[in-house]
Amino acid sequence: MNQQELTAALNALHSQAEYQRDVQIQELYNRLIRRLKGIESKEQLFYPVRAHLNRSIVETDPVKITETFSDRNLFDCLDVVETAITKGQKIRLNRKPSPWLDRPGESFEIWPLQLLYYDIAWYLIHETCENGHLAVSRIDRLEDRCTVLDTRGRSIAAQRSSLKLAHELLANGWGLFLGDSDEQRQELIGRLDMVEVIVRFFPRVMGFVAEGPLRHPSQRIEPHPPGPLNKQTQCVDYIVKLPPRSLREFGFWVYRFMGQAQVRSPEYLVEQHRQAAQQQASLYMENFQ
Repeated sequence: MNQQELTAALNALHSQAEYQRDVQIQELYNRLIRRLKGIESKEQLFYPVRAHLNRSIVETDPVKITETFSDRNLFDCLDVVETAITKGQKIRLNRKPSPWLDRPGESFEIWPLQLLYYDIAWYLIHETCENGHLAVSRIDRLEDRCTVLDTRGRSIAAQRSSLKLAHELLANGWGLFLGDSDEQRQELIGRLDMVEVIVRFFPRVMGFVAEGPLRHPSQRIEPHPPGPLNKQTQCVDYIVKLPPRSLREFGFWVYRFMGQAQVRSPEYLVEQHRQAAQQQASLYMENFQ
């Protein structure tokens, strides 16, 4: 590697270690610092020119979890999970009970496919052994137990094939919820009806929305009046086709712009957004009278 290539690699490692709290990468980065101690231009080499700032909102270091008496979770067994991914091994995991959703804990058997960092936390993409259902689970919501059920495992080609399907679903949707088994099958063979959603954004946020031409592969952005976005633009319509499973997560994104966004279609989403706005107004009326 030349110095430019090495700097790029070190920047990526530093960002993942610092902000995504990847303990394994932190150890690797520290080893590289020691090994490159005598290299010329060391200060420039390790300067973080580029960074990915999205921070993990939970602790990922098993040692620090123990020191702070936090609930242990699957971060304590990630080495077993990573081995299972590369060897195609079946494993059994245990989901913690949810105090928010009144959901009991459960045990489930999967093929783990990939560790994924998204927005604020680390997740595990996996395939259910029983029916091939693809799903994404947040790692800190899983217990610190991982049982390998099949040491021989399946082929890496099978792992790649399932991972490719999972990423097709992620690309089609909005967020990380991949739907149930029947929806997935219909979606992956192109037989699931997508929902066209239209949201109108007003001056304070329309520029931000229009600046994202790659936010979703199916999107269109239509200024009003038609033409290039400029001082005469009154609003923009954001038009996107999504599977029904993604409408809830898309709605959460729209709610970020409450007061500057109006859902226009379909009608049932219009009503949901209207009710959410009324509930928001009611909370302020009740608490500030």
